[in-house]
Amino acid sequence: MELNTRVIKEPRGFIRILQLIFAIFAFATTSGFKGTSELEMYCSGQLTESEPVNTEKLTRKIEYKIEYPFELEKSQFTIIPNCTNPDTIVSRNFPMDFSSSARFFVTTGVLCMLYCIGALAFYLTSAPIYATNPLIPVLDLVATGIFTIFWFAGSCAWAAGVSDLKYYTNPSTFKRHLKVCDVKPTICSTKSLANWSSLNVSLIFGFANFFLWAASMWFVYKETQFHPKSEAGPMPPGPPMPNYPPQAQDSFGGYGDPIGAQQKSGGQYPNEQQFVGQY
Repeated sequence: MELNTRVIKEPRGFIRILQLIFAIFAFATTSGFKGTSELEMYCSGQLTESEPVNTEKLTRKIEYKIEYPFELEKSQFTIIPNCTNPDTIVSRNFPMDFSSSARFFVTTGVLCMLYCIGALAFYLTSAPIYATNPLIPVLDLVATGIFTIFWFAGSCAWAAGVSDLKYYTNPSTFKRHLKVCDVKPTICSTKSLANWSSLNVSLIFGFANFFLWAASMWFVYKETQFHPKSEAGPMPPGPPMPNYPPQAQDSFGGYGDPIGAQQKSGGQYPNEQQFVGQY
């Protein structure tokens, strides 16, 4: 089996390699995300004049983890219901779910990765079939168009999902849903925020994939039967032939033979001295 490595140097094959790399980075940065945010509760109304200040007793942390697939309603965190009895701890669920857009984005990346691997393998091993069978380039064009739409829809939906995820998991927003933070003696403040750089990178790769797949449609379209093939035009005119003066023709069809010309005119053959003297 011979490998046609020339296709990798062409735009159609080279852009498939870029799509493979960008798809891996897109779903890997999303599915591998793990972050933690912390909310600190300070029970300021618990102190009395006779009681010494105990920072550990006054401060409580609410820690909640954020990770793929971002089904936050299934993850639990612990809080104290009130500052009157700070030793009592209860479990709560985060009332948010951002898994639909995240899963669609990751699924698109995985499918594109598999398709690029299969397309590159077919380009390298079955280039003659791709060139002679008109149906295969058309199917390649249709699949490229579908994945282009998937990347655009998935990236837009995931961008909105990341924005909502950042907003609702921010401790300053999250504390509004906790009744204990509404009590005046209790002070709730942000302890730490999750690092969102991984999800920001996933959005960059998501929209980059959309532009790559949209651009590759043109190169795949050129391989289909719908693209008019350029035909070779007429050859350009060459230089004009030189105009030589007419010469005498001998009996054998030759030109420039003085012996043949003299024989045709009825003359005698020249002797040796005449021949030497003439030439």
